[in-house]
Amino acid sequence: MFCRFAAPLRFPLLVIFMGLVAGGQHGTPGLTPSLVAARQGARVDGRAVAPERSDPEQALVQDSEMEDRFFSLGLGGSVTVAFDCALTDGPGPELRLFEVTNPNPAYPIERAEVYALVDGDAFRLGAAESQPQDATARVTAQYVDLGAAADAEGQPVRLRQAQRFRIVDVTDPARFRSRPNADGFDLDGVEALQRCPPAL
Repeated sequence: MFCRFAAPLRFPLLVIFMGLVAGGQHGTPGLTPSLVAARQGARVDGRAVAPERSDPEQALVQDSEMEDRFFSLGLGGSVTVAFDCALTDGPGPELRLFEVTNPNPAYPIERAEVYALVDGDAFRLGAAESQPQDATARVTAQYVDLGAAADAEGQPVRLRQAQRFRIVDVTDPARFRSRPNADGFDLDGVEALQRCPPAL
């Protein structure tokens, strides 16, 4: 089930924080989500994404020991996840995404937008981009802040809490004409940077 968008969303790039993950050291583990829905798009050439890159469960938890296990969104594809409790806006980011990057610095950018889903509406939190680099760090951690929320018209919104999030591929296929097997943003994990309060 997908929540509605009120209008086509066109905003400038907004990546709140970015960092590289290498050697399995990426900070204290946070709350991991459950999968609500997944819709995988196609490759640039219109064919289906390879089966080994098509399990949406691999988009949930980043495993530094298994960098080749991830979910390719495909062009225009998406993943919707939910946490056991709502994340609350506070100082700094609330959400961390992991993306597997082609290490070739000349490889074109793959891009996804991140939304919080609240009461049937989608609020844009920012955009994540692949970060081509040398082969020493293939996984990029990108951070998202509820405080950056905007509505469908691009107006800032005070979003105090959100429990469901959607990551949508918006990669430009025109940049990949010479790479017909390109399959969009490679999502390797979604992690909350806070935990649910203890049960009373």
